[in-house]
Amino acid sequence: MIALSGAHSIGFSHCSHFTNRLYPSVDPSLNQSYAEHLKETCKNTIMDPEPVVFQDPETPDTLDNVYYQNLIAGKGLFTSDEVLYTHPESQPTVKDFAKSPGYYNEAFAAAMKKLGTVGVKTGTLGEIRRDCTSFNDPETS
Repeated sequence: MIALSGAHSIGFSHCSHFTNRLYPSVDPSLNQSYAEHLKETCKNTIMDPEPVVFQDPETPDTLDNVYYQNLIAGKGLFTSDEVLYTHPESQPTVKDFAKSPGYYNEAFAAAMKKLGTVGVKTGTLGEIRRDCTSFNDPETS
């Protein structure tokens, strides 16, 4: 999972998915200047309910190990990202990935290959989510 989380190196997120780290008080694990940038971007959610930010502020269009360097620098966008660095069991791997792009690339490729062998649930046993953060509403499916 640590290697697969590196996929957060690409893409963006709506502010509503991480503002819990900004309000009512800033998560102390966030880099202060990064938190200020996020608060500035996400301050007008009444006028614009879905502003977005890149998940990787440094290399948002590249799948690379900079995501892990960002975690070490306190720039993990989601709590699930930040805990990879703050948890003692995963921190050594995060540091290794941050130092070695080759090591990260190999681990990510192996994890994706393994993920590709997972059986897909079809029919009533599974669903393709419209929003990755929640199950589909059976009333509107």
